[in-house]
Amino acid sequence: MFRSLLQGIRKAVFAESGTFVGKDRMGNEYFRKVEMNPYGREIERRWVKQTCDFEDFNLENVGVEWNSWLNGNRESPPTEEEMMKLNAQRNAIKQRVQALAAEEEKRKLRTRSLQEDEAASPSMPHLLQQMNANSQTPEEDQGVLRAPRVEVSEPSGHDSNFKPGTWEPVGRK
Repeated sequence: MFRSLLQGIRKAVFAESGTFVGKDRMGNEYFRKVEMNPYGREIERRWVKQTCDFEDFNLENVGVEWNSWLNGNRESPPTEEEMMKLNAQRNAIKQRVQALAAEEEKRKLRTRSLQEDEAASPSMPHLLQQMNANSQTPEEDQGVLRAPRVEVSEPSGHDSNFKPGTWEPVGRK
């Protein structure tokens, strides 16, 4: 009730006494009025006459360009050409966001698929463990001999000058 009273007062005070400066894509109309304050200085008042009810009005529906004009962040109201250019930029950004979202969804699906494949396929240590468990001794292997397994914990070489742990990069002394 208080809001509707305030809206009625606002309409009575500002509706007929301001100068129309423009209209946005939502149909809201913007006005200004220049007055003198008691100290002799000019004060410019700016306001919007919204097309919807006061309770339903959302400032997010007012374009950035009009909002900045209402708040005094810009001197002149936005022009039709400027609003068309900004709307085209907004639409291009929306399309790019949709394309990026689609790419991100594809990437997530690929990642999920790879993770499922990795979970389904055994890892290398698991395969080696299975090979060792299934290996047979040379006598059982139907005549095929295998080389004995050698555990190597330190680097080895065949040159007589080779000494493990003595290598240094070139240029370091």
